[in-house]
Amino acid sequence: MANNKSGGSPFGKTLNTSLVPVLGFTDNTNPQISISAPKTTMTLLMSEPNRTLKGHKLLILSPMPASQHLIDQIKALFPDLEIAYHQLAWGVRDTSSVVPSGEWKDVTILLTGSGLPEKEQAPKLQYVQLFSAGANHILDHPLFKETDIVFCTANGVHG
Repeated sequence: MANNKSGGSPFGKTLNTSLVPVLGFTDNTNPQISISAPKTTMTLLMSEPNRTLKGHKLLILSPMPASQHLIDQIKALFPDLEIAYHQLAWGVRDTSSVVPSGEWKDVTILLTGSGLPEKEQAPKLQYVQLFSAGANHILDHPLFKETDIVFCTANGVHG
C-alpha cells in the first residue's frame, strides 16, 4: 500500500494525486485500466458493454394490457433481450396468479408496480424498476430488504 504522508486514509488527497491512470488494450476485446503509484500497481479489467442485452430477460408486470408496439420498440433497441409480459392489477403484490413459477428463474430485469417474486424464485434478478415515484409499498418485502438487487423508482417522470 502506498504511503500517505498526510496520515489520513490511504485513499486521501495525497495518494490520489500520485496515481497515474493509463488506459490500455491488451487486445481488441480486453480493455484494461492500469493505475500505478510508487511500488503499487492495480489493473482493472473492463468487459465490453452488452449493447444488445444478450443473456438478459425482462419481465414486465403492468396493470395495462400488453402493447406490441412498445415491445417492438424495446426489441429494436435490444435485439437479444428476451421479454415476457403479464398483466397484473396495480397494488397486487402476489404474482403467482399471472407468472408461472418457472418463468422467474431466468429473469434479470423486472419492471413492475408492486408485484415482486420471493427472492428464491428469481435467482438471477439484478434490477427492479418500479412504475411508482416512491417505494414505500415494497420496503418491507424480503427481495428489497435482504438482497443486493438494485431498485429504482420513477421519481421525476410523472409530471
